[in-house]
Amino acid sequence: MVLPEWTLSRTLLRRSLLMWPGVRLLLVVPWLYAGRMLSVDLLVAPENAPAAVALTALLAVLETRRRHEHLLHANLGTGPLPIALLALVPPLLAEAALALVRP
Repeated sequence: MVLPEWTLSRTLLRRSLLMWPGVRLLLVVPWLYAGRMLSVDLLVAPENAPAAVALTALLAVLETRRRHEHLLHANLGTGPLPIALLALVPPLLAEAALALVRP
């Protein structure tokens, strides 16, 4: 398994980190339609953590395909699995940090 070059990895990590808060907010929308008030407890609910991490990684991989960067990665010998694994790192670290400060 070949990891992407550092400049490409840095871009992917940054993109994944910026997607994570949006995904957390996206996972709150069904609760809002159910009539619950938006609160901090709902935003940092631990039940949403696995879905937030997986969805962020999926969206990061889809974003590389949308930008046609997957062709560049393929030419450099990197497949979609290392890209997905690299995109998992920022949301996992963010969820771990959130678990430490969660009441």
